[in-house]
Amino acid sequence: MQTGLVLHRAEVGLQHHVEIARLGVLATSATVRAGHLVERDRVLVLNALAVRVLLGELVGSVALVAAEAFDQRVAEDRNMSRGHPHLTRQDHR
Repeated sequence: MQTGLVLHRAEVGLQHHVEIARLGVLATSATVRAGHLVERDRVLVLNALAVRVLLGELVGSVALVAAEAFDQRVAEDRNMSRGHPHLTRQDHR
């Protein structure tokens, strides 16, 4: 059992305060008019579109250095592990 303190004439109801970035505090309630629902849905759709555009720019960006890395090759001698340590070859191109 949980105990609670209810003051006289305190507002008790089905409300939950949600803070959305740059939009302030929204009070969602069980008794919201249809106009408020439409406005809230419009804001949420615009936020979702903005997030999609930003993620598309971050994830879909082209790494210019990666294209040059495909041209690099790694070459090893056949007897590299059992070769003489002082007779190493130079890999300059």
